[in-house]
Amino acid sequence: MLHAYRYKIFAEPESRFIRRMVDPDAVVVDVGACWGSYTYWFSRAARHVIALEPNPELAHYLSRVVPDNVEVRNVAASDAAGHSTLRVPREGTDPYALATLEPGTHSEAGTGDGCRMVDVETVRLDDLALENVGLVKIDVEGHEEAVLDGARELLANHHPDLLIELEERHRPGVIARVGVMLATYGYEGCFLLGKQWTPFAEFDVERHQNIQRTPINSRQYINLFFFSARGRDRRLGESGRAGQVAEAPR
Repeated sequence: MLHAYRYKIFAEPESRFIRRMVDPDAVVVDVGACWGSYTYWFSRAARHVIALEPNPELAHYLSRVVPDNVEVRNVAASDAAGHSTLRVPREGTDPYALATLEPGTHSEAGTGDGCRMVDVETVRLDDLALENVGLVKIDVEGHEEAVLDGARELLANHHPDLLIELEERHRPGVIARVGVMLATYGYEGCFLLGKQWTPFAEFDVERHQNIQRTPINSRQYINLFFFSARGRDRRLGESGRAGQVAEAPR
């Protein structure tokens, strides 16, 4: 999996901590698997992985290349079961990675000729009868809150760890809202700043996610957050500073 190694080495250093995030006897749910960059590493650490990918082209690709312990489902996680429109940009370095169900996000290349419209099936995570879920990774280009709204029973009753990409450029205020929502379920959060896992409460949008000053593909641009209601966040770093309550960031 070339994409997996490229992400781990060059793009997202958080992927180097997957073995600390994953319970080897539990199930990982990869929401928005895309090219399988995280799916592959999850498969190396977990007993079973469920990869949800709405784009039929990518789902077909994944079904051919993933290991035997990965189950690929061609669906999109959301807050309601049914159908929706996946907007896939026609141009860009990797337009498949910017596909979204959320209209009006920064990822969306407009409408009409700017992107392809693909009808996809949507599901709620709460409706999938998931068992023994240890980690849910969510990368859905602005649709994160809908995914979490469709997983409230899972969060309240089973408290899986969460690895979520959140960006203000897609939905202003989303980082604070998700932090507050997860705190009601007992979650604490952190993010990787340099080599240090840092408490979620110390995240500052202006400093850590300012697209005018920080290139999106640089490691100074922070958009990935780990949340745990079981104290697992304290295992990510040696300082123990990551175990603070997930207060709303500034």
